[in-house]
Amino acid sequence: MLLGNRKALTIEQKKRFRSAGVQHLLALSGLHLGIFIGLFSFIYLRRARNSPYRWSILFLTLVVLWGYCFVAGMPQSLLRAMLMTTLYYIGLFRSNESWSDINLSNTLLIMLLLSRY
Repeated sequence: MLLGNRKALTIEQKKRFRSAGVQHLLALSGLHLGIFIGLFSFIYLRRARNSPYRWSILFLTLVVLWGYCFVAGMPQSLLRAMLMTTLYYIGLFRSNESWSDINLSNTLLIMLLLSRY
């Protein structure tokens, strides 16, 4: 379930998820990535903002998170969440500010360019 692989679930198990109203937990989304980001942010990124090694810590964290996205198969929802997270943390570490509207529009532009190819 962590990687979005539903092949191991039986039809009965899928029906149970559906009847319980939690079938959306089987689809990878920003929620799953948010759990990992929250964990990394609590452990590393919160302390790294004032560290002289902040860019290397951010780079390693983003490499791990992008690796998770690639292993999970890069579904659109996970790709969108990862792009927004990457832009958010780069902006935050660069200028201690985050521009949500600019990050959202840049993510939209990147997603449109990627969908073209």
